[in-house]
Amino acid sequence: MLFLDGARAKTPPRVLAPVGGKKKRKNPAGVSSVFHPPALGLGSMDCPAAFLLALALLVREAEGTCFYQGLSFENNTVWKPDSCQECGCHGDIVLCEAVACRDPRCNFEKEEILQISPNSCCPECAERTEGFCEYEGQLREPNAEWASSGCRTCSCANGEVTCAPQRCSALSCEDNEVEHVGPGECCPKCVSRRDSCSFDGEIIPNKKEWRLSPCAKCVCRDGSLRCFTIFCPPAFCSADESLVVPAGKCCPECARKPCFASGALYQHGEEWKKDACTTCVCDTGESRCFTKSCLPLNCRQEENKVRRPGKCCEECVLSEGSCVHNGTLKYHSDMWHDTDCNFCTCDGGRVACRKAKCARVDCGQGEELSHLPGKCCPECISRGGPCIYKDSTKDSGEKWKEGLCRECECLHSKVNCYSRSCLTCPPGSVAVAVHGECCPQCKPGRCHPDCLTCAQAFDRCDACRESTKFLLNGRCVDSCGVGFYPDAGLCVACKELCSTCTNKFGCTSCQASLHLKDAQCVTSCGERFFPGPLQCTACHESCATCRGPTANNCSTCRDPSLALLEGTCVANCGQRFYVTDGVCRACQEGCDRCYLDRLRCLSCASGRVLLDGNCLSECPHGYYADGSRKCRVCHSSCTGCTGPLPTQCTSCSFPQAFYQGRCLLACGEGFYQHHNLCKGCHSSCRACVGPEHSHCTRCTNPEEKLQPYLSLEERPVGACLPQCRAQFYSNEDGICKACHSSCLSCTGGSPENCTICASPQVFHEGRCISECPEGWYHQESRCYACHPSCKTCSGAEDDECTACHPHASFLNGRCRTPCKREQYLNLVGYCAGCHPLCELCVADLHTDRGSTCLRCRDIHHLLLKDRCVPDCPVGFYQLGGECQKCHPSCKTCTGEGPFSCTSCDASLVLSHAGSCLSACSLGFYQDDNLHCKRTWCLSFSVLFGRMF
Repeated sequence: MLFLDGARAKTPPRVLAPVGGKKKRKNPAGVSSVFHPPALGLGSMDCPAAFLLALALLVREAEGTCFYQGLSFENNTVWKPDSCQECGCHGDIVLCEAVACRDPRCNFEKEEILQISPNSCCPECAERTEGFCEYEGQLREPNAEWASSGCRTCSCANGEVTCAPQRCSALSCEDNEVEHVGPGECCPKCVSRRDSCSFDGEIIPNKKEWRLSPCAKCVCRDGSLRCFTIFCPPAFCSADESLVVPAGKCCPECARKPCFASGALYQHGEEWKKDACTTCVCDTGESRCFTKSCLPLNCRQEENKVRRPGKCCEECVLSEGSCVHNGTLKYHSDMWHDTDCNFCTCDGGRVACRKAKCARVDCGQGEELSHLPGKCCPECISRGGPCIYKDSTKDSGEKWKEGLCRECECLHSKVNCYSRSCLTCPPGSVAVAVHGECCPQCKPGRCHPDCLTCAQAFDRCDACRESTKFLLNGRCVDSCGVGFYPDAGLCVACKELCSTCTNKFGCTSCQASLHLKDAQCVTSCGERFFPGPLQCTACHESCATCRGPTANNCSTCRDPSLALLEGTCVANCGQRFYVTDGVCRACQEGCDRCYLDRLRCLSCASGRVLLDGNCLSECPHGYYADGSRKCRVCHSSCTGCTGPLPTQCTSCSFPQAFYQGRCLLACGEGFYQHHNLCKGCHSSCRACVGPEHSHCTRCTNPEEKLQPYLSLEERPVGACLPQCRAQFYSNEDGICKACHSSCLSCTGGSPENCTICASPQVFHEGRCISECPEGWYHQESRCYACHPSCKTCSGAEDDECTACHPHASFLNGRCRTPCKREQYLNLVGYCAGCHPLCELCVADLHTDRGSTCLRCRDIHHLLLKDRCVPDCPVGFYQLGGECQKCHPSCKTCTGEGPFSCTSCDASLVLSHAGSCLSACSLGFYQDDNLHCKRTWCLSFSVLFGRMF
């Protein structure tokens, strides 16, 4: 509250502040604000203390700051306001406790004394000082003299104080002088009658001032008595404050709401003890309390735990014995003062009291010795610091004028300003202003016609002649106008922040940027109100702050358990919202419920699925939506799926392919891979690379042959045909391979595997040659053996020779020799015998065997080159009465060519087609006899596998 112009801001009684840290004195230096109090008609004044007050009030509201005797303290700060008291700040409540003194255990037998050091509370042991005197609690040096109360002079000699009335020197005053003894003075002085003043029968010396009352003072100046009343700056109170003049004070103050607690009334800022451990403070009608916590206590063996009456926590006391003094229990080694300087101790159950002495005190500059109530010894107290006034510093005790009618002084760091009172001119005279003077002179004359009286000037009315008019700044007007209100014929200025008003207590409208609330102009409507078009209007009962009167205009909620949803306070935000800082905030798009950080959903709205806290229109590749609409990861083999199993895939990643819910590294028989899908082959294909009949890599029918058209990754690709095309042969895998370039058809890839030759070549013993060799003739592109008797021939008969043995004769197509029936003509020209089993033979013109048998003696024997055998050996087959050599691929056979085999060499197997292969074709298996047999189950799978 602001008391006087430039004064320090003061806090309510016993308001305490945060504990811990350093003392902080609010320094208003260099800060000034200007107040304009038109209601008092005193013009403007600079008032830095107002800023200090505002700053102090702001800090007061801050959590964890205490105020004590004009100082602020941070939370958890501990300080000593005086030598016998220790205080601490807890939140914004101050707890103070008296310092407990302990027995210093002095040796009084050796003439030790109890002595209190300067600015200390508890006495200590000290040696007795010889020759020193104690007077009114202060130690005086030997032979010292001093003025005492009652106009006496005292001295110290040999430890004794002697006092006598003060002697005054004889006065001899002039005729125009008079003797005068002023208040607090002992001896009279001569004062001038001309310069002195008389007041209530007293002679007042020139320049002497005194207090007429707590709120006024007078001064004698050059024989003229001038009186001043204290200047009170305007006090602007908020809606929850009232304007009162506290007892013993001059100026009004704003008082906040008091508190009623435990049947007692406490003012704002006042503290009280609820119990031994709980201290409460009144804060604008509400009680706030702090309960002290006690630390664990471990006492020594010789100590006991006790809780003293009125104390919160236990303490350790010596167990040697207790005492009772004036009904109070004391413990061994306790010390207390019975009177200001009489200290008592409890020693083993006995009470002993002694008077303490005061040590010598030397005060520093700016301090004075003062004996505080309840203290034994005087202490050095600051005379008061300087004052800050209108951005300048005034020394303590300094006085100055401000204009003609105002005087100010700095006292105890506070500025008091007084306004001079002027006498009212009697009727028939008017006040005439005098240059350089505060008060006008009264001279005969008449007032302005509008004035009934005019004490200050001819045209400055004190009252209006017409009762219907109002007095405004010395003029009589018909209406007061904006910023003033009529009161008992006067136009009184509204409060500073008002635009219009009807009385001194409140406004009816406010200046720009301010709001009208409870007839007061405020910068903010505060909680539970909002600025309406004319004044602050109450919010809905559910709102703490709002922007309109209805339930859906809340900005914050009155009930902290409620949350703000689109301007309405609700108990539950509902779906698609989350609560943070008491506000319902929308979840991200698609969320049904979400976490407090908004960024992660708990569940999703209809048509959405949840993945990693996000709501999506559909699950991404690699995930599927379960029954609760949450995206779950697919099996590792799938890139898309309908469930977690490997059989629930819907798409696959390369190189895998999709088939019937699975992702396969290979599609399997009857299918080919197309863009990560397995598609069915043509019905003729057992395996394929595409849908066409020409895309087969293996055939469905084991009887068919794969006729390749191209090769992919060393795999032949083609169509499945009943047999290979011309110039191709089927290998053991059923794949058509190209014949040797000399063959038109063949059974293998070598030149010896031809079966048909292209014209003009002729076939001879598996080869295609340009012409038949000697001993062979050409017929239908094949070479046939001549009759053994012919060297060359045109047919197979013995009469179709065209050339003969060199030693044989040629006649009518026949070759004749001179040899007997069982002989033959050898190449040397001699007749040699046939094989014993041979009945008829001829020379072998093409090998070195010698002869070729033409007929056997035994009709059951068979011809085998140059001999007769009962059976054809392995590798030969019977054709008529002769043994013909099997195809080179056959071990045994029943005819010519590669498909007449009946058995094969150990490294080959006999196929179903009668050929010898390295392995059985697809659809066949190898039995124990190395024969290829049809696999009926494989055929079944090939036939029906596409259905699954």
